Amino acid sequence: MITFQKFQNFEEAEPIQSEWDRFVEAQTADIFLSFDWCRIWWKYYGRKREPLLFVFRNDGQICGILPMFREKIRLGPFSARVVKPMCTDYSPVTVSIAVRTENLEEVIPLLLEELQKLSPWDILFFGALCGRYPDTDLLVGILKNHLGEKYCIESPQRDVQTYFRIEPDWEKQLLLMHSDCRHSTRRVYKAILKNDLDLNSRFASQETLQKMFDEMAVAHRAQWNEKGMPGHFIEWPMAHQYHRELAETQAKYDRLRLIEIRLNQTTIGYEFLYRFGDTYLHYSGARIHFKDERKIHFHRVAFGEMCRMANKENIRWIDSMRGSYDFKKQFGGQLLPIKNVIVSASKEGHALKMKLFLLSVWLLNIGYSKIWRRRVMPKFGIKNKCFLDLWVRTHFLAE
Repeated sequence: MITFQKFQNFEEAEPIQSEWDRFVEAQTADIFLSFDWCRIWWKYYGRKREPLLFVFRNDGQICGILPMFREKIRLGPFSARVVKPMCTDYSPVTVSIAVRTENLEEVIPLLLEELQKLSPWDILFFGALCGRYPDTDLLVGILKNHLGEKYCIESPQRDVQTYFRIEPDWEKQLLLMHSDCRHSTRRVYKAILKNDLDLNSRFASQETLQKMFDEMAVAHRAQWNEKGMPGHFIEWPMAHQYHRELAETQAKYDRLRLIEIRLNQTTIGYEFLYRFGDTYLHYSGARIHFKDERKIHFHRVAFGEMCRMANKENIRWIDSMRGSYDFKKQFGGQLLPIKNVIVSASKEGHALKMKLFLLSVWLLNIGYSKIWRRRVMPKFGIKNKCFLDLWVRTHFLAE
C-alpha cells in the first residue's frame, strides 16, 4: 500500500531530513534533491511560488520523494499554471525522479490525483532529467496511460550530459582518454617530475571555506571575462550568495569538495565539486595564470587531481553536468542524453491557449537569448548582467 505526505514547507518536513537524504543518496546519488539543497534553493528562488513537497511510503518506508512547486507564469496576454520540480531553474542543473522504479506506476497516479485536487494545472514538467536517469520511457508511458488524449505528452532530448568513469588507478584512467590527450597528459606529468615541481591539492575546511570560495568565484569570473563573458556567478540571479550558502551548508555534512590546486605552494586554480553517494558532482572550475602554464596545462593536472581524490574516496563517477565539450570528450567523458517530459493540456478550449503560450515562450527565448544576449550585446559592447527573471522561469520549455 502506497501512502504519501504533503508538506506545506521545509520547516514542517524537517523531522524527516535525515531519512529524506538517505533515500535520495541511495536512490539517485543526486545532491540537487537532498533536503538542504532544496531548502536553500527555495529560500532564494521560491518567491511567488507555492511549494509542493511529496513524500511517498511503501509499508512505512520511503519509496519516493518529489519536491515540486507550482506557479502562474504570464507572458503578455497569455499565461499558464505550471508544476515542476524544485532546483530545475535559476541554475543549469539536471535531476532524477527520486522514486523507486518498482513503485513508479503507483506513485505517479497518486501525484496526478493530488495535483488535480489542489488546483487545475496547464503544464506539468519533469526535467531536465539527467543523462543516467533510467526510467524516462517508463514515466512517459505511465503519464500517457493515466492522462489519455486530453493531454499532450512529449519527451524531447534537449541536451547531453558528460560523465567520467573513475578507474582504480591512473594508468587505467589514461587508457580511457583519446590517444593525443593521453600523450599530452603524460608529457605534462613528466615535465612536473623533470622540473622537480610539487603538485598538490587540498580541500576547503570549515576554517578556509569562505575565503577559498570567494577566491574561486573571483578566479572563475576573471577566466570568463577573458572570453568576453561574465561567468556563472554573474549571469545567474543571486548565484554568488546562493552557492556560498550551499557550500557552507553542505560542508557541515562533509559533502563539499572545493579543491585548491597548487604548484610549489602557488595556487594555480580551483575545482568546485560535491560528493554524494558514489559520485562527484563537478559544478565548475577556475584557473589562475602562472608562469609554467604553457607546459603545465591546468585542465590536465586538475583532472588528474580530481581522479586521484575520487579514488581515495571510492568515487566511481564524476558528473560533469550539461553540455558537450571537446576537451571533456578527449579526457574520456561519456555523453548521455538529457530529456524533458512536458505534459500540457490539449482538451477543447485549452489547446490553443497552450500553443499560444508556448509560442510566446519560444519567441522570448529566441529574441532574448539567441539574438539580444548572443549577438546584439557583444556587437555593441553592452555589459552582460544577470539573466532576465522571466526568461529563467520559462526557457526550459523552449530549449
